[in-house]
Amino acid sequence: MIMVAIGTFEWASLRTFRRMPKSDVLVMVLVTFVTVVLHNLALAVLVGVIISALVFAWDNAKRIRARKFVDDKGTKHYEIYGPLFFGSVAAFNEKFDVLGDPEEVIIDFS
Repeated sequence: MIMVAIGTFEWASLRTFRRMPKSDVLVMVLVTFVTVVLHNLALAVLVGVIISALVFAWDNAKRIRARKFVDDKGTKHYEIYGPLFFGSVAAFNEKFDVLGDPEEVIIDFS
């Protein structure tokens, strides 16, 4: 299994560690470590896929946007754009002005 890990490792990427995203470097090192320690490439790939999915969700959780406007009747509208994950709750809450909002507020998720 160690030979499989050595054969499938992208050795040229060692030279580009400084330019790669830190999350990619972490996943690569973690998959290599799990493969060598547990002698199980399939489990290491599964761990890598799970960590990559979590990192992707965390990065995209920061990309939520809201467009705000008040219509003629004084109703404030929030139009939400972007993916909404559990990790984006803090960014989602920052989009609203609860104390300064009128009594009627419409939140549009379309």
